[in-house]
Amino acid sequence: MAINAFGVKIIDRPKDPIESWLFSEISSLAKRNNIGMPEVGIYESPEPNAFATGWNKNSALVAVS
Repeated sequence: MAINAFGVKIIDRPKDPIESWLFSEISSLAKRNNIGMPEVGIYESPEPNAFATGWNKNSALVAVS
């Protein structure tokens, strides 16, 4: 629902240095906190923002504008 509402583009494989950095940071945080790797996405917004959503800690989405 959040993917459609915000037009989130899921990053399956990072395509540039910014996506690589974001994917790496989220992966590191997930490992450090012993949770599953969430989906990672980017969405367009005039202001910087981020959110996480999901039905549990091992099935989630982290999206960044």
